[in-house]
Amino acid sequence: MVIVHICALLCGWVLWMRWRDGRAIVSHRPHTERLSISVIIPARNEAKNLARLLPALMAQSVAPKEIIVVDDGSTDDTAAVAQSFHARVVHAPPLAKGWLGKSWACAHGARCAHGALYLFLDADTLPEPTFLAAMHDAWMREGGWLTVQPYHAVERPYEHISAFLNIAVVMGSAQFSPFLHPRRAFGPCAMCHSTDYARIGGHEAIAHHVLEHMALGKRFAAHGLPTPAYGGKHLISFRMYPDGLRDALSGWTKSIALGAGSTAFFPLIVTCIWISGLLGIAIDVASIPFGKNAPVSLAMYGYAATSVAWMLRKVGAFPWYVSVLYPLYTIVFVGIVVWAAFRSFVVRRVSWKGRDISVRTKDDTAHE
Repeated sequence: MVIVHICALLCGWVLWMRWRDGRAIVSHRPHTERLSISVIIPARNEAKNLARLLPALMAQSVAPKEIIVVDDGSTDDTAAVAQSFHARVVHAPPLAKGWLGKSWACAHGARCAHGALYLFLDADTLPEPTFLAAMHDAWMREGGWLTVQPYHAVERPYEHISAFLNIAVVMGSAQFSPFLHPRRAFGPCAMCHSTDYARIGGHEAIAHHVLEHMALGKRFAAHGLPTPAYGGKHLISFRMYPDGLRDALSGWTKSIALGAGSTAFFPLIVTCIWISGLLGIAIDVASIPFGKNAPVSLAMYGYAATSVAWMLRKVGAFPWYVSVLYPLYTIVFVGIVVWAAFRSFVVRRVSWKGRDISVRTKDDTAHE
């Protein structure tokens, strides 16, 4: 069983072999002119988040050509906050039939943009001062549909339930494995050239897709364009679901339910094997009083906790004891995944930000 557990944990490492984050693209070249970047921020009731994001964008080492906030039917002060920071506010019309909210807002923002590069950015992100310069330089090197998974800023204990969910997002993408395909794009931060965006049909081409960033990544790849990705550490962060435990559980349920049918088979299998290995080692440790070899079991537990700690340092600011107590957080992860699967395949609907979202996995597949 020791060999089985080791092999299971090594399966997890396969999905991290080519890890790269903000350290690989931090720009050290001075930019003396305003960059031709249109920052497009879809926003629905994001006044609080915009009050953090917009000052961070204004404090960049280089300035974008424009910042566009697309007010997608907000009932709070989203538009007023955006205007107070001199962002350009675009009011999206009521959601049209066949469209989903984020794609609708992004499409309207892109129609109004004048930059050579489009940067689609979620309102809850917080960029480092060199973020725009680094993204520009990374796109100039790699092109295509460049996406970044932000580093998770953690402030309160309930947010620790996101630990394994953050790991699963990275592993499920297969972006950092040299062996597994297809690779999936990340959603909160994406950059492309305006001509490439028009060439692949923009958000209009994937209006019915729940996971617009993945659908766009597929279209870029289908047109022979690359889909590079990075982890956001040292580049951009976000604080997921800051309004309490219920908000976190609801948000992660929504995210997993919407993505349940879109994770590629092999990354999913590898992730499941890795999780099984972690739980198997924890069970061995729990069985020590019943005759298990304590030194071997404890050594394996230390190895498992160390591997979890290494991954957590890549994805978020989680304290050391989360990796030591990893069985607890693994069980929470499994519970959320099971509930999300029920919402996805049985109820087939989730709610978020006042909108009822249909989980249309099969429909999406039929439109590929």
